[in-house]
Amino acid sequence: MMRSQLELYKIQHNDNLPATTGQTAFEDCMLKQTGQDGLAGTEFGPYMGKMPSNPFSDPADADQIKFVASGICDSTGPYGWWMRTDTGEFRANDSYDPNHAEY
Repeated sequence: MMRSQLELYKIQHNDNLPATTGQTAFEDCMLKQTGQDGLAGTEFGPYMGKMPSNPFSDPADADQIKFVASGICDSTGPYGWWMRTDTGEFRANDSYDPNHAEY
């Protein structure tokens, strides 16, 4: 669902991705209405009713997103999702291990 909504966002915002300068900015773009410039407005959205939780990650961090500029994201760490800011690739962090020292 999130991937299709990201594609719809791009179509309606001149091939631009939602803001990825932080999770709050990204969530605002996905959960609220925006103008064509991606700022607050009433033309488009909202794209999601709520941010999804990743069932394969630590429940405490299941809705956290890690943004990476390029390449493949290191799948260790306390977050449920990762997104490449250069391509819009959005994936689940499925490496949750409750015995891992980083958690």
